[in-house]
Amino acid sequence: MPEILLKPRRPLTGPSRLRCRRGLFADIPETLDELGSWDSVHLLHDDRLTGQAMALEASVHGLQRLPHVGGETSKCLAEIESLALRLLEQRATRRSLLIVLGGGTLCDLGGFLASIFLRGIDCLLVPSTVLAMADAAVGGKNGVDLIDYKNILGTIRQPEAVLIDPELLESLPNIHFREGLVEIVKAAMILESASFDWIEENLDRVLRRETAAVDEAIWTGVRLKAEVVRDDELEADRRLLLNFGHTIGHALETASDFDVSHGQAVAIGMPIEMRMARAQETARLIGIIDRLGFGDLEMPFSAAALWKAMQNDKKRTQGAIRVAVPRRIGVGKVSEVTLQDL
Repeated sequence: MPEILLKPRRPLTGPSRLRCRRGLFADIPETLDELGSWDSVHLLHDDRLTGQAMALEASVHGLQRLPHVGGETSKCLAEIESLALRLLEQRATRRSLLIVLGGGTLCDLGGFLASIFLRGIDCLLVPSTVLAMADAAVGGKNGVDLIDYKNILGTIRQPEAVLIDPELLESLPNIHFREGLVEIVKAAMILESASFDWIEENLDRVLRRETAAVDEAIWTGVRLKAEVVRDDELEADRRLLLNFGHTIGHALETASDFDVSHGQAVAIGMPIEMRMARAQETARLIGIIDRLGFGDLEMPFSAAALWKAMQNDKKRTQGAIRVAVPRRIGVGKVSEVTLQDL
């Protein structure tokens, strides 16, 4: 698969290299030599990836590890403070590099840490889940939650590079694999009909984890998101389309105290948002959600309770909330909806 140099048209920060191929993880030492030199290198990693982290520690001279435990509830300022203190203990400087190895939550957390530590240090993301590879690690959005406000504190800062190695998915449980595919479906549904057609035709191959199909699906998600971010890094216009399913989805996550996973919340949220905005062509989307195994998921909250949780959304206006939905497959729009629509 080719490399994308993600260089926004009106850049807030420097360009980001997006690379995707099998075996890329083993080549990280050579990649670091290619990208530059740093005073020190620090690895923030999911503790479930300790084996991979130790292998990287052995191959990158002087690398210092920062094991991390915790899911979405750890994505908070208290955790940022703790990690920043650990970086100081490891004598990180403004010329240090932070490598983040983990899923979407850790990419959000680590990217935010790198963007504010000593007013910003270089960051390299190595996503380990489908959701992180196809979505969370791409685009430079970093953030943490504040009480019930999801991603309300954040920055936009592109990483030096995003290194995507689908071989890291081999130990990923099937439920998490399928949840990550929801983000790729979302992007195709609202951005590119040809990609949606490909997913419909090849989803069974992807679910069987056939190498070529998995690689193509992930690269589709990366490419679609990179094209949007290149035009609208600051989410002033077209990047809002990537929030399809996320207004309801984030409210569901918050209302359930994160018992409902992100992927499942977005799977529930997409058809509901389309109905609220009176959008057409939901049948094909629901068909794919069924094939992913999420068709039987039910809304566990009343409309009033969900609307209350939606008031924490960054896209709210006075009495209404903006949602992104497909006008038709591959063509998105942003609409305002109210409690009556829900």
